[in-house]
Amino acid sequence: MVAENLGISPQYLASVLAENAQKTFPQILNEMRIKRATEMLNEKKDQPFKIIDVAREVGYSSRETFNRAFKKVHHMSPGEFLKRSN
Repeated sequence: MVAENLGISPQYLASVLAENAQKTFPQILNEMRIKRATEMLNEKKDQPFKIIDVAREVGYSSRETFNRAFKKVHHMSPGEFLKRSN
């Protein structure tokens, strides 16, 4: 979809990202999702919410996948992150 919106082929987009960012599109997308999820967790920490709702809002369909991606960036689960930020 991104390549289509830019009017380029997916292969060209992948090569530009690899050359300039040294990352794949999925890596960049995951980083953006986790960055937004981190912001949301910080915004919501003083109110009742479910972590899975944040995960779904940023594009993850399962809590396990979200936890794995979150841990790669923060070296802790979203739940641990919330406990440490209080």
